[in-house]
Amino acid sequence: MEIKAGVETSMTTLLWMILLMIRNPNMQRKLRDEIHEKLNGNVPVISDKVNLDYVMAYISETLRYKNVAPIGVFHRAISSTKIGMILKCASLN
Repeated sequence: MEIKAGVETSMTTLLWMILLMIRNPNMQRKLRDEIHEKLNGNVPVISDKVNLDYVMAYISETLRYKNVAPIGVFHRAISSTKIGMILKCASLN
């Protein structure tokens, strides 16, 4: 199966959302209840986002927890550093 650019990350994120709901039926129930309560059977539109606090938090947390396309750069100490009992040594490797 050929996957086009931009589809793979969306698909993987949706799969993680589904997997996390399967593993936590209470969370799935809470998501469903909020959607039914706030939308009253209507088809969701983008303006409904402000009313779906738990759903939006769930989406944000899934993106944080299982980030499929990490952004940012790798970090390392540029000089040896000691914080409490932890020693971080810098190296050129």
